[in-house]
Amino acid sequence: MVDPLVFMVLWFWFKLVWPWLPRFIVLCSFFVDVGFPDHVAFALHGFLVRLLLWLEVAAFARNGFSYLLFLVLSSS
Repeated sequence: MVDPLVFMVLWFWFKLVWPWLPRFIVLCSFFVDVGFPDHVAFALHGFLVRLLLWLEVAAFARNGFSYLLFLVLSSS
């Protein structure tokens, strides 16, 4: 049986944090580009872009079957 605290933490993460995380990363990327020296901003921006890419990959893996089904049905 799942501990209720674990369930609440997972619910909080996937319902409240996960949908806003890519937007937060894009916002941080803007402030990194504006507020830091060029070499630091370049390194942090690269990290944020990689993090956003991994989030997109995870979202695709989680919903991959529905995307694949949509592509197959829409191409017919």
